[in-house]
Amino acid sequence: MKVVSCQWAVGSGQWAVVSCQWAVWGLALLVAGCSGKADHAVEPAFYYWKSRFNINVPEREYLERADIDLLYVKFLDIDWDENRQEAIPTSMLSADTSAFLPYRIIPCVFITNRVFTRTGADQIPILARKIGYKIRDMAGKARVEEIQIDCDWTETTREAFFRFLEEIRKNAAEKNWEVSATIRLHQWKFPDRTGVPPVDKGVLMFYNTGDVADWQEPNSILNLETAGDYLNGSGKYPLHLDLALPVFHWGALFRDDRLVKLINNLDSRLLSDTSRFIKIAEGRYEVIKSTYLEGYYLYSGDRLRLENVDFRQLETIVRETGAKLDPADRRLIFYHLDSANLSVLPYESLKDLVDSAAP
Repeated sequence: MKVVSCQWAVGSGQWAVVSCQWAVWGLALLVAGCSGKADHAVEPAFYYWKSRFNINVPEREYLERADIDLLYVKFLDIDWDENRQEAIPTSMLSADTSAFLPYRIIPCVFITNRVFTRTGADQIPILARKIGYKIRDMAGKARVEEIQIDCDWTETTREAFFRFLEEIRKNAAEKNWEVSATIRLHQWKFPDRTGVPPVDKGVLMFYNTGDVADWQEPNSILNLETAGDYLNGSGKYPLHLDLALPVFHWGALFRDDRLVKLINNLDSRLLSDTSRFIKIAEGRYEVIKSTYLEGYYLYSGDRLRLENVDFRQLETIVRETGAKLDPADRRLIFYHLDSANLSVLPYESLKDLVDSAAP
């Protein structure tokens, strides 16, 4: 059983080692047309966005029942380091590479937009090579056919980011890997402004549609009213797009009218103690006694807004995007795989969504 382990540091143009165990993998896409499985026009999959690759029993049983073996797994976070004056990894996936073997893995790399405001043109090919080689090292013997780059680029960083993607594709071609990129809603609606990334395909990220920092926001994860503005104004995108949908939930913690924290997997059951919390509106609570909650210290007067999604919202997005996305071999990817999220999308509901997305 091989464990990928390395130390690394970034400096002098070299990525060496900082003590950590890790390995890659991540997202789960249901196989619908390979390995002897039935052909489907739409293939389900999951993102895996945790720091350690460790699929627990409920998650594994869910994937097996749904016949999903494709996972989009976050391998690396990349950000700009002011001290070193270069882009460096701020986190890496930790995993036993043997855990990848039952799955098809799509390594994902999240890169902050500011990396491309600061990285010089001569350093972009070097950064792409570093990331490409790091992914190969982390993946071990995983079944990899594609890698994904996740960056919310803008008009001002388009040129640098697209050049980076071109360099990543050169590196990926050495392994016969495809390259995909995430597409935010504003990039989908305004391709003439933000450009179309030079990749094999994209994934339309249909979540985080509202303003999470605004207390009045009804649901920042999936605000259908805001989403409608993008749906109504968008046309056919000049790149094949898969669709990513949310199945996560969280609590937005506000203090003095400012967002201070997002608490993952927070639900109303954890706020049922009326000696500490009072419900002030549907999905909204106020702290009436300073206390700890899920490892966070809350002060009296803090407020919480619970956010989640339901099947009807997901069904609406699948239906409304159907005519705008290329139906050929489309994937329906859910963010993200966590046993705490599976109640949002029971197996039967997943099957219904996949069926409804089929042309």
